[in-house]
Amino acid sequence: MDGGKRGVKRPHSQSEIISCEDDRDMKTQAFLEWSQLFQLNPKVSVTSDGCASGVGMRAGKEIKSGERLFVVPNEYILCPRSCSAFKQLAEEGLVQEFHSVSEDSTDDEDVEDDAADDDDDGDDDDDGEDDAGAVQEAYDDEDDEDDRDSCVAHEEVGERGSITASVNDSAESDCSQSESDTDDEDEMADRSRWAPLLLSLLSEYTTKDSFWKPYLHRMADSQDLDLPHRWPACERDSLLKGLGILDLIRSDLEVMEWQHDAIILPFIKKYPKLFGPGAESLELYKKLSCFVMANSFTDTRSSSVQTVMVPMADVLNHHYNHNAELEVRDGQFEMCAIRPIHKGEEVYNTYGPTGLHDSDLLRLYGFTIGPPLDCKPCAAYLPVRLCKEYFSQNRCISREMLSKCWNFLCDGGVDDESETGGLGMITYKDGSCRLDEALQLTIKVLVSTWKDESTFEVDDNALNARESKKILTWACSEQLKSYAWSYTECEEQLKAANSASRGSIDRRRLSAVRACWEQMFVLRHLQKAKHIRCQ
Repeated sequence: MDGGKRGVKRPHSQSEIISCEDDRDMKTQAFLEWSQLFQLNPKVSVTSDGCASGVGMRAGKEIKSGERLFVVPNEYILCPRSCSAFKQLAEEGLVQEFHSVSEDSTDDEDVEDDAADDDDDGDDDDDGEDDAGAVQEAYDDEDDEDDRDSCVAHEEVGERGSITASVNDSAESDCSQSESDTDDEDEMADRSRWAPLLLSLLSEYTTKDSFWKPYLHRMADSQDLDLPHRWPACERDSLLKGLGILDLIRSDLEVMEWQHDAIILPFIKKYPKLFGPGAESLELYKKLSCFVMANSFTDTRSSSVQTVMVPMADVLNHHYNHNAELEVRDGQFEMCAIRPIHKGEEVYNTYGPTGLHDSDLLRLYGFTIGPPLDCKPCAAYLPVRLCKEYFSQNRCISREMLSKCWNFLCDGGVDDESETGGLGMITYKDGSCRLDEALQLTIKVLVSTWKDESTFEVDDNALNARESKKILTWACSEQLKSYAWSYTECEEQLKAANSASRGSIDRRRLSAVRACWEQMFVLRHLQKAKHIRCQ
């Protein structure tokens, strides 16, 4: 199928597939009408009424475990191939002319051929009635609960697709360049992986008659898509102080700005007819980058793994105890219930791995959960440099020996000059704290006994040694001083937010307070812990 073309089939069933009662938001209304293109189970509806955040999905009837909630046909997966700029992207080497999943599947070939035939015939009414009956029949036959393997997951940090993009002709490597120049170019090429999808989104977002306009203008423009990357710098630095995510956000912004100048603008200037007014805007590019960060999925159905947008799937809100998952059946995306969903219950997916805590949720998706802690992961960042500072200030150890230990740690990847600021992580679960590998290695090396100038003995029980606990207690005390608020101030603000005076604290501040309180809770618990575990 050519990029940007659609054989649109609208269901003609009079059943209420979507709900938009009292919704005066025109973008939401347009999106809800556009969403009728998908094969929604009549038992669910897309609604903005009473959902956890913005638009969501709710069950109107009892739903069995394993039952299909909706199908997203391959032609409605938003990726470079399905957009009008695909041909030019391929010509520039930004995407490969790979075969789509539908071309690799006999069943999907039939589906696509049928869509093309229907479009040629122009007999939309008959086709729509047949489709509506077929969809209803399919949902009536959902009693069997087959075992399924989930092939799709929400994007995680570091998993930004695998489309290899060039850095334009001006950045092509020269055979005589130095090895360091080659490494720098490889890094830049790695940074450009999202560029093809973002160019496609820019084209469709700014084009007046784009098929994707109702989807993009509702989801990408959503006020709920409030990632810290788009906050004013002074507000971001003030609210997120000490949380350990500021360096990560700055690094993300640096990549966005580099992509915009090195790839996006040259492409727009070369193919101006593919874009509408405002496509050159850096702010628009940052907004769409945040949209991809928060809403994209990794498509692993073919050898060419892609970062894609899956309309309707990204409508579902997040919950750790989710009741639905996006799966692949017969080569296409389907959202299926993984446990019974009761009438009136909201349908939830989960964003990324189950270990995402509030600070990560805030950076990647623009929201936090907050207490209670018995239903969610809980973690805190701890800069490993604090362990080094403890020895500098509180232990009689020569500078030479401390420098030797630290050089060894840096060679092993524990580097306080890295993008992440040399962060270790402490997770809290079931009443106990666990250290990640960075913190474990740091403490083990610093309390080890050196035999000579080059070798030392590592004590595997070093984490629970008296000296190790002193290091961690001191490091936690120092880290607790780095946040924007004290533990008591966070508790008071959370209490006010949960009371009738909830309007007294704005959303960004509340998200930061939740993330801050969670990290301080973990650090305070670690200070009191009698036993420390490894992850």
